[in-house]
Amino acid sequence: MHQVSIDDESAMTHIKGWLATSGELLVELRYPHGGSSGDFYLFATFADLTDMMTKARSGAMFFIYRLQQFPIRGIVDEVFINRALKEFPDREWYLITELDFTLLF
Repeated sequence: MHQVSIDDESAMTHIKGWLATSGELLVELRYPHGGSSGDFYLFATFADLTDMMTKARSGAMFFIYRLQQFPIRGIVDEVFINRALKEFPDREWYLITELDFTLLF
């Protein structure tokens, strides 16, 4: 793990490049004395990522995962569930996310 400041321009350039290459970044936001728990965010734009970083409380730590973290994607149906059950071994940790879609009628 490599720690850098969000004020480090070269680090932010690398992060921007990761996002351009992968199309998304998974970011875990943790705060000191948070009991090693954090919130996860999925970013598709550099502007959204930097906006979250600038609004975070002082002392925030961002763990950025540059490789695609969600290999199984799609609408949750029987085929999806069976694929997930085959891909993830018993007693293995995994993370599930849902994109926030606003339905317009």
